Amino acid sequence: MIDRQPLKCASTLLLVRFSIQLLREAPSPALRACAELAQAYSPLARELFSAAFVCCWTELNEQYRSNLVFSLETVYSADASLEILQLLLNLAEFMEHDVDLGGTNSGLPINISVLADLALKCRAYSKALHYKEREYINGRSGSCVEQLIDINKKLDLPEAALGVLKAAKIEIERQGGQTLTPSHNHADSRDGRIHFNINNITQFFLSKMCN
Repeated sequence: MIDRQPLKCASTLLLVRFSIQLLREAPSPALRACAELAQAYSPLARELFSAAFVCCWTELNEQYRSNLVFSLETVYSADASLEILQLLLNLAEFMEHDVDLGGTNSGLPINISVLADLALKCRAYSKALHYKEREYINGRSGSCVEQLIDINKKLDLPEAALGVLKAAKIEIERQGGQTLTPSHNHADSRDGRIHFNINNITQFFLSKMCN
């Protein structure tokens, strides 16, 4: 069996070095002034990673940004330490907040479902809930309802989990209703089958809530 601990330690060290390099190259004089101290005190490098990343990100062209995002996505899918994954998750949140506050960057262009899975991997359930709710709003309701219920359970939010269930039922009923027209001779039987399916789905999600 391969011992992955040395690999994780090496990747953590590499990320610290990357953070220090970002500080050295940052357009901000205040951040550049922290580079030497961050090299001597690695927790500072981790603390300033997001700020230094964003500061450098604004100076990159589209090609460099694309390459950097590809590298980050590779780290997301690799067997990296939770410390690194948490740091990168914080980066995505930091850049999202910068957009909300009218910042100059456009946010980290990482797929929401990837960020949600990353948050779940880090057991950052509040962040996972945020990304899964965005995924739900963006139209991928069917693929994330079960996870929304599970996350709300983990956050001890049973009423929110029930709300997700009710919203899913309404959506299923709405979609089912769209298939029914007066021209169908067996509208009643089809409607009965639709409600039967809804009840099955309800029982499934209720069982998930009770587990």
